[in-house]
Amino acid sequence: MALDLQLLVLGVGSAEYQKTFAQFETKYPKKMKIMLNDELSRRKIYAASNISLIFENNSQNAVELKNALSYGVIPVVKSDPVLKDYTPITESGNAFLHDEDNKWLFYAALVRALENYKFSYDWQNLELAAMNTLGD
Repeated sequence: MALDLQLLVLGVGSAEYQKTFAQFETKYPKKMKIMLNDELSRRKIYAASNISLIFENNSQNAVELKNALSYGVIPVVKSDPVLKDYTPITESGNAFLHDEDNKWLFYAALVRALENYKFSYDWQNLELAAMNTLGD
C-alpha cells in the first residue's frame, strides 16, 4: 500500500472481498485490520478514525455516514445532498466528494483528504463542520 494510511475494515462483505481483505491483512499487518461487523466494533472504528471511506450511497451506508459524522470522521463518498465538498481556500465543506462511480475519482478524493489531514488546524475545523452537519 503506497499511501501513508492505516485501514480498519468493518466486516468482510462478499466472499471475493473477504479473500482480498484477508490477503491484504496478512501482507500488511500494521496497515490493515478487519473488524467484526457489530456495534462495539463500529464505535471503536469511529473513535479511532479520521476518514471514512464509503463506496456506495445506500440506506445502510447512510446510517454509517450519520454515525461517522457524529464522531467527526470525515467521509470520502460519492456526492450526497447533505454533504458539501471541502474547499481549503474558503475552509468550507464537511466531506471529500466525487461525482461518479469511478475508482480514480474516488482515489483522487481520498488523496485530497490525506493531503488536507496534514494541516491539523484546518482538519480540526473540518471535524467540527462534520459534527455540526447533523445539527443543521
